[in-house]
Amino acid sequence: MKPHFRTSINTLIEYARFMIMRPTVLVLGAGSSHHLGYPLGQGLIDDILNSPSEIDDPNCSDPRLIYGYLEDQIKALKDCLAMYPGGSIDAFLTLHSEFMQAGKFLIARELKKHEERGKITNQHAPGWYRILFNEIYDHETGFDQLLRIVTFNYDRSLEAYIYETLSKGFRLTKSDALSRLAQLPIEHVHGIMGDIKLTHYSQVASPNEIMKISECIQVISEVEAEGNDSFKRARQYVLDAECVYFLGFGFNDDNIKRLGFGDGSLAKGKTIRATVKNVDKVPRRNLYVKLKQYGLTQAIQLPDCDCNTFFSDHVSLSNGPLPFD
Repeated sequence: MKPHFRTSINTLIEYARFMIMRPTVLVLGAGSSHHLGYPLGQGLIDDILNSPSEIDDPNCSDPRLIYGYLEDQIKALKDCLAMYPGGSIDAFLTLHSEFMQAGKFLIARELKKHEERGKITNQHAPGWYRILFNEIYDHETGFDQLLRIVTFNYDRSLEAYIYETLSKGFRLTKSDALSRLAQLPIEHVHGIMGDIKLTHYSQVASPNEIMKISECIQVISEVEAEGNDSFKRARQYVLDAECVYFLGFGFNDDNIKRLGFGDGSLAKGKTIRATVKNVDKVPRRNLYVKLKQYGLTQAIQLPDCDCNTFFSDHVSLSNGPLPFD
Protein backbone atom coordinates (compact mmCIF):
# COMPACT_ATOMS: atom_id res chain seq x y z
CA MET A 1 0.00 0.00 0.00
CA LYS A 2 1.32 3.42 -0.96
CA PRO A 3 1.96 5.80 1.95
CA HIS A 4 -0.55 8.58 2.41
CA PHE A 5 0.65 11.75 0.65
CA ARG A 6 0.33 13.91 3.76
CA THR A 7 2.24 11.37 5.84
CA SER A 8 5.05 11.32 3.26
CA ILE A 9 5.30 15.12 3.22
CA ASN A 10 5.34 15.32 7.01
CA THR A 11 8.05 12.68 7.18
CA LEU A 12 10.11 14.58 4.60
CA ILE A 13 9.71 17.85 6.52
CA GLU A 14 10.73 16.15 9.76
CA TYR A 15 13.79 14.59 8.08
CA ALA A 16 14.75 17.91 6.49
CA ARG A 17 15.02 19.40 9.96
CA PHE A 18 18.21 17.37 10.37
CA MET A 19 19.66 18.16 6.96
CA ILE A 20 22.26 20.80 6.20
CA MET A 21 21.67 21.83 2.61
CA ARG A 22 25.12 23.33 1.90
CA PRO A 23 28.63 22.18 2.96
CA THR A 24 29.33 24.11 6.15
CA VAL A 25 32.33 24.75 8.39
CA LEU A 26 32.26 26.14 11.91
CA VAL A 27 35.53 27.82 12.95
CA LEU A 28 35.76 28.01 16.72
CA GLY A 29 37.79 30.43 18.82
CA ALA A 30 38.00 30.96 22.58
CA GLY A 31 34.64 32.72 22.74
CA SER A 32 32.82 29.61 21.55
CA SER A 33 33.22 27.86 24.92
CA HIS A 34 33.01 31.01 27.06
CA HIS A 35 29.38 30.17 27.96
CA LEU A 36 30.74 27.23 29.96
CA GLY A 37 33.10 29.45 31.94
CA TYR A 38 36.23 28.96 29.85
CA PRO A 39 38.26 32.21 29.95
CA LEU A 40 38.97 34.55 27.08
CA GLY A 41 42.46 35.95 26.37
CA GLN A 42 42.88 38.46 29.19
CA GLY A 43 40.84 36.30 31.52
CA LEU A 44 43.24 33.39 31.05
CA ILE A 45 46.19 35.69 31.75
CA ASP A 46 44.50 36.90 34.95
CA ASP A 47 43.81 33.31 36.03
CA ILE A 48 47.47 32.40 35.47
CA LEU A 49 48.71 35.42 37.42
CA ASN A 50 46.39 34.60 40.32
CA SER A 51 47.30 30.92 40.38
CA PRO A 52 49.88 29.50 42.80
CA SER A 53 53.46 29.27 41.61
CA GLU A 54 54.00 26.18 43.73
CA ILE A 55 53.04 22.76 42.37
CA ASP A 56 51.17 20.65 44.90
CA ASP A 57 51.36 16.89 44.39
CA PRO A 58 49.84 14.80 47.21
CA ASN A 59 51.44 11.69 45.70
CA CYS A 60 54.91 13.14 46.11
CA SER A 61 56.70 13.53 49.45
CA ASP A 62 58.91 16.34 48.15
CA PRO A 63 57.28 18.11 45.14
CA ARG A 64 60.04 20.72 45.12
CA LEU A 65 62.58 18.01 44.35
CA ILE A 66 60.68 17.04 41.19
CA TYR A 67 59.07 20.31 40.14
CA GLY A 68 61.56 22.84 41.49
CA TYR A 69 62.88 23.91 38.09
CA LEU A 70 59.33 24.33 36.75
CA GLU A 71 58.29 26.36 39.81
CA ASP A 72 61.22 28.72 39.32
CA GLN A 73 60.26 29.12 35.67
CA ILE A 74 56.62 29.80 36.64
CA LYS A 75 57.67 32.56 39.05
CA ALA A 76 59.86 34.21 36.42
CA LEU A 77 57.08 33.92 33.84
CA LYS A 78 54.53 35.55 36.14
CA ASP A 79 56.89 38.43 36.97
CA CYS A 80 57.23 39.12 33.24
CA LEU A 81 53.59 38.45 32.36
CA ALA A 82 52.35 40.89 35.01
CA MET A 83 53.83 43.78 33.00
CA TYR A 84 52.99 42.42 29.55
CA PRO A 85 50.54 44.85 27.83
CA GLY A 86 49.03 42.31 25.42
CA GLY A 87 45.93 40.25 26.06
CA SER A 88 47.03 36.86 24.74
CA ILE A 89 49.12 34.22 26.51
CA ASP A 90 49.93 32.76 23.06
CA ALA A 91 51.43 36.06 21.93
CA PHE A 92 53.36 36.32 25.19
CA LEU A 93 54.88 32.86 24.76
CA THR A 94 55.73 33.64 21.15
CA LEU A 95 57.70 36.64 22.40
CA HIS A 96 59.20 34.76 25.38
CA SER A 97 59.79 31.21 24.19
CA GLU A 98 62.06 30.57 27.20
CA PHE A 99 58.85 30.24 29.23
CA MET A 100 57.16 27.81 26.83
CA GLN A 101 57.17 24.75 29.08
CA ALA A 102 55.92 26.62 32.13
CA GLY A 103 53.42 28.60 30.08
CA LYS A 104 51.81 25.56 28.53
CA PHE A 105 51.71 23.84 31.92
CA LEU A 106 49.86 26.85 33.35
CA ILE A 107 47.45 26.99 30.40
CA ALA A 108 46.61 23.31 30.82
CA ARG A 109 46.27 23.64 34.61
CA GLU A 110 43.87 26.60 34.33
CA LEU A 111 41.75 25.14 31.54
CA LYS A 112 41.51 21.82 33.36
CA LYS A 113 39.75 23.64 36.21
CA HIS A 114 36.90 24.38 33.83
CA GLU A 115 36.19 20.78 32.88
CA GLU A 116 33.05 20.85 35.01
CA ARG A 117 30.94 17.89 33.98
CA GLY A 118 27.92 19.38 35.74
CA LYS A 119 27.87 22.29 33.30
CA ILE A 120 27.65 20.16 30.18
CA THR A 121 25.04 17.82 31.70
CA ASN A 122 22.84 20.66 32.97
CA GLN A 123 19.78 21.09 30.72
CA HIS A 124 20.31 24.81 30.23
CA ALA A 125 24.08 25.36 30.55
CA PRO A 126 25.30 23.87 27.22
CA GLY A 127 23.87 26.82 25.28
CA TRP A 128 24.60 26.66 21.56
CA TYR A 129 26.01 23.13 21.86
CA ARG A 130 22.47 21.90 22.45
CA ILE A 131 21.09 23.92 19.53
CA LEU A 132 23.85 22.56 17.29
CA PHE A 133 23.24 18.97 18.35
CA ASN A 134 19.53 19.21 17.58
CA GLU A 135 20.25 20.60 14.12
CA ILE A 136 22.82 18.05 13.04
CA TYR A 137 21.96 14.74 14.74
CA ASP A 138 19.43 12.11 13.80
CA HIS A 139 19.25 9.01 15.97
CA GLU A 140 18.73 6.75 12.97
CA THR A 141 21.43 8.09 10.65
CA GLY A 142 23.86 9.88 12.98
CA PHE A 143 25.51 13.24 12.30
CA ASP A 144 24.99 15.29 9.17
CA GLN A 145 27.94 14.72 6.85
CA LEU A 146 27.90 18.21 5.36
CA LEU A 147 29.23 19.77 8.56
CA ARG A 148 32.89 20.15 9.52
CA ILE A 149 34.27 21.83 12.63
CA VAL A 150 37.69 23.51 12.89
CA THR A 151 38.63 24.61 16.38
CA PHE A 152 41.58 26.66 17.59
CA ASN A 153 40.68 25.75 21.18
CA TYR A 154 42.46 23.24 23.34
CA ASP A 155 39.37 22.36 25.35
CA ARG A 156 37.15 19.42 24.44
CA SER A 157 33.90 20.64 25.97
CA LEU A 158 31.98 20.16 22.71
CA GLU A 159 33.12 16.55 22.40
CA ALA A 160 32.30 15.94 26.06
CA TYR A 161 28.81 17.39 25.66
CA ILE A 162 28.10 15.30 22.56
CA TYR A 163 29.40 12.14 24.23
CA GLU A 164 27.33 12.72 27.39
CA THR A 165 24.22 13.46 25.32
CA LEU A 166 24.63 10.29 23.28
CA SER A 167 25.47 8.04 26.21
CA LYS A 168 22.92 9.45 28.68
CA GLY A 169 20.24 11.15 26.59
CA PHE A 170 20.09 8.36 23.98
CA ARG A 171 21.38 5.57 26.25
CA LEU A 172 24.08 4.44 23.85
CA THR A 173 26.88 2.26 25.11
CA LYS A 174 30.27 3.93 25.56
CA SER A 175 31.53 2.22 22.42
CA ASP A 176 28.50 3.24 20.35
CA ALA A 177 28.57 6.82 21.67
CA LEU A 178 32.25 7.19 20.79
CA SER A 179 31.61 5.64 17.38
CA ARG A 180 28.85 8.16 16.69
CA LEU A 181 31.02 11.03 17.94
CA ALA A 182 33.76 9.96 15.53
CA GLN A 183 31.32 10.55 12.64
CA LEU A 184 31.55 14.30 13.24
CA PRO A 185 34.84 15.75 11.93
CA ILE A 186 36.27 18.07 14.62
CA GLU A 187 39.77 19.30 13.84
CA HIS A 188 41.80 20.73 16.76
CA VAL A 189 44.50 22.57 14.82
CA HIS A 190 46.45 23.54 17.98
CA GLY A 191 46.02 20.26 19.80
CA ILE A 192 43.56 19.05 22.41
CA MET A 193 43.62 18.51 26.17
CA GLY A 194 43.50 14.76 25.92
CA ASP A 195 41.60 12.29 23.76
CA ILE A 196 38.02 12.11 25.05
CA LYS A 197 38.22 8.31 24.69
CA LEU A 198 41.19 8.06 27.04
CA THR A 199 41.13 11.09 29.35
CA HIS A 200 38.08 11.80 31.52
CA TYR A 201 36.44 15.21 31.25
CA SER A 202 37.17 16.18 34.82
CA GLN A 203 38.63 18.99 36.91
CA VAL A 204 40.82 16.51 38.76
CA ALA A 205 44.34 15.93 37.45
CA SER A 206 47.75 15.38 39.00
CA PRO A 207 50.70 17.62 38.07
CA ASN A 208 52.11 14.75 36.04
CA GLU A 209 48.84 14.42 34.12
CA ILE A 210 48.73 18.17 33.51
CA MET A 211 52.30 18.03 32.21
CA LYS A 212 51.30 15.32 29.73
CA ILE A 213 48.29 17.38 28.64
CA SER A 214 50.49 20.43 28.13
CA GLU A 215 52.65 18.43 25.75
CA CYS A 216 49.59 17.80 23.56
CA ILE A 217 48.86 21.48 22.88
CA GLN A 218 50.66 24.00 20.68
CA VAL A 219 50.66 27.79 20.77
CA ILE A 220 50.59 29.71 17.48
CA SER A 221 54.38 30.03 17.16
CA GLU A 222 54.90 26.26 17.52
CA VAL A 223 52.67 25.33 14.60
CA GLU A 224 54.21 24.88 11.17
CA ALA A 225 51.00 25.31 9.20
CA GLU A 226 52.29 24.26 5.79
CA GLY A 227 53.43 20.82 6.84
CA ASN A 228 50.80 20.34 9.53
CA ASP A 229 48.28 17.60 8.67
CA SER A 230 45.64 19.13 10.93
CA PHE A 231 45.85 22.49 9.16
CA LYS A 232 45.85 20.77 5.78
CA ARG A 233 42.53 19.13 6.64
CA ALA A 234 41.20 22.41 8.03
CA ARG A 235 42.09 24.29 4.84
CA GLN A 236 40.42 21.60 2.75
CA TYR A 237 37.27 21.86 4.87
CA VAL A 238 37.17 25.62 4.32
CA LEU A 239 37.94 25.26 0.61
CA ASP A 240 35.07 22.79 0.12
CA ALA A 241 32.57 24.76 2.22
CA GLU A 242 29.87 27.04 0.91
CA CYS A 243 29.14 28.43 4.38
CA VAL A 244 31.81 29.40 6.93
CA TYR A 245 30.73 30.57 10.38
CA PHE A 246 33.34 32.00 12.79
CA LEU A 247 32.28 31.56 16.42
CA GLY A 248 34.12 33.39 19.20
CA PHE A 249 37.08 33.81 16.87
CA GLY A 250 39.76 36.46 17.44
CA PHE A 251 40.86 36.80 13.79
CA ASN A 252 44.59 36.54 14.48
CA ASP A 253 46.38 37.26 11.18
CA ASP A 254 48.39 34.04 11.25
CA ASN A 255 45.29 31.96 11.87
CA ILE A 256 43.33 33.62 9.07
CA LYS A 257 46.17 32.98 6.62
CA ARG A 258 46.63 29.40 7.80
CA LEU A 259 43.00 28.70 6.95
CA GLY A 260 43.72 29.79 3.38
CA PHE A 261 42.26 33.30 3.36
CA GLY A 262 45.61 34.97 2.66
CA ASP A 263 44.91 36.68 -0.67
CA GLY A 264 41.17 37.19 -0.27
CA SER A 265 40.15 34.91 -3.16
CA LEU A 266 38.97 32.01 -0.99
CA ALA A 267 36.11 34.01 0.48
CA LYS A 268 34.50 34.68 -2.91
CA GLY A 269 31.20 32.90 -3.38
CA LYS A 270 30.99 31.74 0.23
CA THR A 271 28.44 32.74 2.85
CA ILE A 272 30.56 33.98 5.76
CA ARG A 273 29.27 35.14 9.14
CA ALA A 274 30.79 35.66 12.59
CA THR A 275 29.95 36.43 16.18
CA VAL A 276 31.15 39.87 17.25
CA LYS A 277 30.33 40.58 20.89
CA ASN A 278 30.84 43.84 22.83
CA VAL A 279 33.29 45.37 20.36
CA ASP A 280 33.57 49.17 20.60
CA LYS A 281 33.51 51.43 17.54
CA VAL A 282 37.27 51.92 17.10
CA PRO A 283 38.26 48.23 17.55
CA ARG A 284 35.31 47.26 15.35
CA ARG A 285 36.52 49.56 12.57
CA ASN A 286 40.08 48.22 12.96
CA LEU A 287 38.69 44.71 12.63
CA TYR A 288 36.81 45.71 9.50
CA VAL A 289 39.98 47.13 7.93
CA LYS A 290 41.91 43.98 8.79
CA LEU A 291 39.27 41.64 7.39
CA LYS A 292 38.82 43.64 4.21
CA GLN A 293 42.18 42.47 2.90
CA TYR A 294 41.10 38.86 3.39
CA GLY A 295 37.73 39.32 1.69
CA LEU A 296 35.94 38.67 4.99
CA THR A 297 34.18 41.98 5.55
CA GLN A 298 30.75 40.39 5.39
CA ALA A 299 31.69 38.39 8.47
CA ILE A 300 31.17 41.40 10.72
CA GLN A 301 27.82 42.56 9.40
CA LEU A 302 25.90 40.82 12.18
CA PRO A 303 24.81 42.85 15.20
CA ASP A 304 26.63 42.17 18.47
CA CYS A 305 25.90 38.60 19.48
CA ASP A 306 27.47 35.69 21.31
CA CYS A 307 27.41 32.11 20.06
CA ASN A 308 24.12 31.28 21.79
CA THR A 309 22.35 34.24 20.18
CA PHE A 310 24.03 33.53 16.84
CA PHE A 311 22.25 30.18 16.51
CA SER A 312 19.00 31.15 18.20
CA ASP A 313 18.45 34.45 16.35
CA HIS A 314 20.66 34.72 13.26
CA VAL A 315 21.65 31.43 11.62
CA SER A 316 20.02 28.07 11.02
CA LEU A 317 22.45 25.45 9.78
CA SER A 318 19.73 23.78 7.73
CA ASN A 319 18.24 26.99 6.27
CA GLY A 320 21.18 29.42 6.30
CA PRO A 321 21.53 32.93 7.71
CA LEU A 322 18.49 35.07 8.38
CA PRO A 323 18.35 38.43 6.59
CA PHE A 324 20.22 41.19 8.39
CA ASP A 325 18.15 43.53 10.52
